[in-house]
Amino acid sequence: MEASQYEFTFEQKKRLGPEEQSALIKAFRNYDVNKDGVMDEKEFKNILIDLGERKVTDAEVEAMLASHD
Repeated sequence: MEASQYEFTFEQKKRLGPEEQSALIKAFRNYDVNKDGVMDEKEFKNILIDLGERKVTDAEVEAMLASHD
């Protein structure tokens, strides 16, 4: 997925400058292992683990993602 295909909401654009938007896209690409442009449960769990949530369960990850869909 090209950088131009990533979309930020109006509110996000107000808060994030171009450099921050680019950094977020780069970070997303690093975790989007299968390169489908979607963050699945396994990929999201890897982010949480890298952020220090070593004991997060699959059920917790599923609940987090379900609450934001």
